[in-house]
Amino acid sequence: MKKLLSVVSLLVIFSLVLAACGATPEPETVIQTVEVEKTVVQTVEVEASGGSEIVHLVARCKASPPYENGRCDNLVKAVGAANAALAEKGDPRRIELEAIQDDADWGDYKTEFELASQAGEAPDIICSGHEHIGDWATAGYLTDITDMIGDYPEFSDVIDSLWESTKLNGRIWGVPQDAEARPMYYSKILLKKLGWSDDEIENLDDKVYAG
Repeated sequence: MKKLLSVVSLLVIFSLVLAACGATPEPETVIQTVEVEKTVVQTVEVEASGGSEIVHLVARCKASPPYENGRCDNLVKAVGAANAALAEKGDPRRIELEAIQDDADWGDYKTEFELASQAGEAPDIICSGHEHIGDWATAGYLTDITDMIGDYPEFSDVIDSLWESTKLNGRIWGVPQDAEARPMYYSKILLKKLGWSDDEIENLDDKVYAG
């Protein structure tokens, strides 16, 4: 399990590294098949030449295709570039990716991963919230990738606070995948009914910034 997750961590890192590179050689032939039911499965198969070592990886993402499937689709798109880079370096390994995503309930999604991990059948890549790092890392479901991050300068422009969200006991257990804005709204009418003055309402944002 840990060996597979180590490979996964490298794939995620590798994918982001390639995005910042200059000219990249043409990828090897990639065949993509999509089966659509409740779950969307995308399989990227590699036509490997003699002596190639196929590394089959499974990625699991919660999404509502075709509207939210960018999370796993990004990995699908990265496979061709990753394999091209491996070929350029003379590395015999080639990545074959199976991406699975559906709109499962978050509770079911988390339970599915935990039970699969306990059975030794978990996906190699899981896309989930940072709030799960504490229990998943403690249970041994995740791989510590702290020492890998420094080998990839492409991560140097990731906002520091995003890395903090992936840490447990000072160690990094995941790669930030995206960030989102969570605006806060308030009603001036209701605040006035609660006794707030116009000055207090107008300066509320300053109080929020001040903590």
